[in-house]
Formats: sequence, structure tokens, C-alpha cells
Amino acid sequence: MSGAAIPGAVVTVEAVDGNRGTTVTDEEGAFQLLSLPVANYKVKVSARGLSEWTAADVPV
Repeated sequence: MSGAAIPGAVVTVEAVDGNRGTTVTDEEGAFQLLSLPVANYKVKVSARGLSEWTAADVPV
């Protein structure tokens, strides 16, 4: 893992209750998802040519 920014990566978050959001990272690798209810989310990040990255139980 290099820690480099990944522009254009697809970020998807999903809570156990079905709340879901998807966005794309900007040119600096940053993203925002607004108006997510408070919950623990599974976060997936994918980009062409790279392995998908997933984290579970991410508090928001």
C-alpha cells in the first residue's frame, strides 16, 4: 500500500438497514457523502486496475 491518492475511484457505503450511498473521488482522491444517517457502514472502494478495498463497521 503506497498511500497515494486514487482519483476517479468509486466509493460505496452501505448500512445494515439498507441505507446506501455512492460517489467518485476527486482529483485529490477525496470524497464526500452527505446526509448519511448515523450508523455503522461497510465501505468499498474500487478503481480500474486495482483490487477492491473493503472496511466493515465504519461509524458515521
